[in-house]
Amino acid sequence: MILDKETVFAVNTPFGTAGTAIDLGEIDGFAGPGEPLKVFVQGEGLTGVTGFIVNDGPADTTTNNLMTYVGAIVDHLVEIHLPSTVDQFVNITLTGTVTAGTWSAGIVMPGVQTAK
Repeated sequence: MILDKETVFAVNTPFGTAGTAIDLGEIDGFAGPGEPLKVFVQGEGLTGVTGFIVNDGPADTTTNNLMTYVGAIVDHLVEIHLPSTVDQFVNITLTGTVTAGTWSAGIVMPGVQTAK
């Protein structure tokens, strides 16, 4: 998985801290037409998390619920594909009553990294 600072919502962010919105319009050349984007979310030591919500919207307020994931994200990686209807701004919100731990999340292009 290749990450850069423009495609990361959060990196080892303490519970209770919101992630950063990603502006897909600012990521020039990240993905072309028809290329799916994958969201990853990973928790470490999180307690009380019931899942997460991927939000999008026409502005950086990212208030529209695009999709909801219900399930554990503790100590393992969850990957989902963004639908093709995603707006320009995307953000992730953890759900549940988080009481401890950290989380990381971002957008990556599916595929295999090569040394070319």
